[in-house]
Amino acid sequence: MASITQNKKDGKVISYKFKACVGRDEFGKQVFKCTTWKVPEGLIPSRMEKAAQKAAAEWEQQAKEEYKKDLQNPERVREREISKARTDFAAFIREIWFPICICDGEHKPTTIDFNRNISNVIANYFSGKAIQAINGTDIQKYLIYLRTEYKTAHGKPLAQKTIRHHYCTLANIFTYAIKQEFILKNPMDCRYYNDV
Repeated sequence: MASITQNKKDGKVISYKFKACVGRDEFGKQVFKCTTWKVPEGLIPSRMEKAAQKAAAEWEQQAKEEYKKDLQNPERVREREISKARTDFAAFIREIWFPICICDGEHKPTTIDFNRNISNVIANYFSGKAIQAINGTDIQKYLIYLRTEYKTAHGKPLAQKTIRHHYCTLANIFTYAIKQEFILKNPMDCRYYNDV
């Protein structure tokens, strides 16, 4: 049975911590899981303990079932870890993808400069967004931004061929991100990109 501990603030119970053994690992060692259950609004103190016990029992049952599924399919654990991660997309481009995939000693200086310019535009547009949070709609919006708002250093709109280069660069970035297990799903897999 799960252990239940009160968390108090200013003498008032605001939540409960549940801890339970969900099973054993391959070495026979107990595996524990913990969670915090917030007290619902309007719940009177005399009913808190009983409500917490019921919630703890339900949570423990679910945690044990999830642990069994994880043992049967270890890939679930890896997928969960990847989906919880938050990697800044701009930092990924500038600090990981560009140095490893472009400045790898195999590209000409002109190719490096070309990719630097495109990747800087991409990084600036997606600044502050996690790579794991980018989806197909974000890619579509970026392509629309390139067609309608973005201007070159000379104040001209981008040529369709250049927009295609941006698209291909994004595809390369996300393909590398999947190989390195930063993301589970490639947002470039969307089949609805018009005129690229």
